[in-house]
Amino acid sequence: MATRKISFGLSPDAIKDAVDYLETYKKWVNQKIDELMIRLAAVGLETARVYFQQGATEGNEAPETWVEPIENGFKIIARGKDVFFIEFGAGDAAGNHPDATNAPVDTSPGSYSKINTGEYAKYQSWHHKGVKYTELQPQMPMYHAMREIERNVQKIAKEVFS
Repeated sequence: MATRKISFGLSPDAIKDAVDYLETYKKWVNQKIDELMIRLAAVGLETARVYFQQGATEGNEAPETWVEPIENGFKIIARGKDVFFIEFGAGDAAGNHPDATNAPVDTSPGSYSKINTGEYAKYQSWHHKGVKYTELQPQMPMYHAMREIERNVQKIAKEVFS
């Protein structure tokens, strides 16, 4: 973003004009910040939708996703019965989450299945409302949405503020 310079005289009218200019500039900056947040939220939402669609199990629709405003931005929301399985996967063969390699406990998808209790012990695989999830690969829609926003923030900011 280019540097803006303001110069003005010290008369009451010149100072009033400078204040008016700064107020107008402040409104412009705030509008651009709002536009930037909306565009980044749209990038995240589209990315999450693609990954949720890829992870939808046979016979089930992808979770519903949308954006809602919050105090200082937006949040992406996903709702559906398969949200957690699509995000985190299930089954020992799913592998480690790329950011969990230094975690103090085993946070890999399916690590809970090593505890032979509950539904896993009953079926020797994860089940959820009649759908078998053994070895379901994590699609990580929200994780990928966050990463896509991070990758695009500078590019979009340059577009918005230029």
